[in-house]
Order: sequence, then structure tokens, then C-alpha cells
Amino acid sequence: MTEKPPKAAPKNKSSKLLAVKTYAVQCSNCMKWRSIGTEEEYMDIRSKVEPFLCGDGKSNVSCEDPADVEMKVDASHMWVNDKDGIPRTPDGFKRIMVPRSDYSKIDVYYITPMGKRVKCFSELKAFKETNPEYKNLSLSDFNFSSPKVVEGTISKDSTGGNA
Repeated sequence: MTEKPPKAAPKNKSSKLLAVKTYAVQCSNCMKWRSIGTEEEYMDIRSKVEPFLCGDGKSNVSCEDPADVEMKVDASHMWVNDKDGIPRTPDGFKRIMVPRSDYSKIDVYYITPMGKRVKCFSELKAFKETNPEYKNLSLSDFNFSSPKVVEGTISKDSTGGNA
């Protein structure tokens, strides 16, 4: 995924939310990046443990075709790599990513259907206990693993000179 980092560290937490501009996956055969049209499609691919291959979900693309996305490793965009096997976000919930003020790491949160932000499994468990309509919600449908920031994609201006 590629993100556009702010020029300076924002003071307001809500302004630090990453706005995803491009969902992309890398073919494990040819190592080319393929653009994924929607967040839902991306979640489906990300939820699988097996590697992505050209043609998966895009039958008209093969390893012989040029890359859909060029990963420019510079400070114009923040690139982050999600792990494989992250479950599809349950209906009504939203998985969000918030960079720390120094952009060293990205924290993952879920927004519940009631608009509450949760940051860990104990908060999800408490949400289930106070909202009986979600008692059948499985905690295994959530993953708070942080995506890795691709080195070199954060400007020194964004980090206060710590990059």
C-alpha cells in the first residue's frame, strides 16, 4: 500500500490517519506490483496465507506484463507492507492505521459499528460483553499487527529529523 505522509507531524490524532491512495500486492513469481481496485479486494487477498501470483483475481494479467505500480522508494509517498494472513475485517468494523509521531511504527485500531476505537483484544472483549448483539463475533477475525514502513519512504521533515 502507498500512503501520502504529511509534511510535518500533526498535532491532532485524527489528522494522522493514513489515507490509502493505492492498494497493491506483489507477485511472488515475478516480484512486480499489481494494483488492486478496492479495499475489499485487497482484504480478500491479504487474508490468504498463500502468496499472490499474477492472474490471481486479475485473469488478464501475467508475469510478462509490465508492473501496474512502480514502487518509488523516496519520501514522496509512505509505503507500508501488511503481513499475509490478516483476516478480512468483519462487516460494520473498519481497520485503521495511525502512524506514530516519529513515523517509526504504525498502530492498528478497529472502529466498531458504534464508532468506538479499540486498540487491543481486551478492548474488543469488553466491547462484546457490553454489546450482546456481537457475542458471536470471533476475536480471531481481528489482527492488530502493524504493517512495516518501507525504509526510505519517510522524509526527514515528517519525522522531525529522526529518519
